[in-house]
Amino acid sequence: MKKQKEIHGNLARERVLNWTLVALGALAAALLGATLETGRLNAASNGAFRYLGALVRVITPNGDGRNDIGILCVDNPKASAVSGVVYDLRGHAVSEMLFIPETGSAIKPQCQSAYPGARQYDALTWDGRAGGRAVSAGVYLWQIQSEDATVSGTVVVAR
Repeated sequence: MKKQKEIHGNLARERVLNWTLVALGALAAALLGATLETGRLNAASNGAFRYLGALVRVITPNGDGRNDIGILCVDNPKASAVSGVVYDLRGHAVSEMLFIPETGSAIKPQCQSAYPGARQYDALTWDGRAGGRAVSAGVYLWQIQSEDATVSGTVVVAR
């Protein structure tokens, strides 16, 4: 009987430890997202490219039409060539981001209302997929490059 109580006590401590680790992991992901958001380039009004912000930072690529893609808004007044790549936390490239120029973009009004004052609203998106398959849940890094700047930040894929 004493052995059984000891086993139950060990299992209870293990469950508490597991939930503590899950909570610490979530906290670490939140801190990582806050500290790696280096993309806030408040460039002077010299017509340079600047990152405005993310419309969607946590994506749930399940096809329900809500938060299925991450959307990053940029001000690109010189219509510079812009590219974006998503990386896992080990630094391996996962996917390229889709560049959506202002012309004909259905995303422009969303970026415009969230970040007023830009001159050319372009966007980059990622659908939470790599090679046509959904990636696993977790924190991913993104990097956007233009002729004027390189910015980076994080996006979270949730299930």
